[in-house]
Amino acid sequence: MAKHVYLSFIMWKDGAGEVYRKKIKPKLANDEVKLLHEGLIFGVIEDSIMIHETDLDIGAFRNFRGEACTVDGRNWIDHARTIISTPY
Repeated sequence: MAKHVYLSFIMWKDGAGEVYRKKIKPKLANDEVKLLHEGLIFGVIEDSIMIHETDLDIGAFRNFRGEACTVDGRNWIDHARTIISTPY
């Protein structure tokens, strides 16, 4: 199956900075999902961007990202937009 590249534009909930660094970031990659880049983003309403590469379909990727960004039962994403690039 072809690798998908997901660009996630994320707006974090207030106070997510420390939680992100300590508990979320370590969960953003695994054997199935490679984190290619993360950083601040300008020109859109979201705070940051994450770029992942994986074979997961969009639903499975969103589940992965949602689980990674949940700490102690609280999801720290205020909202996210995801763009997918699939080779043809």
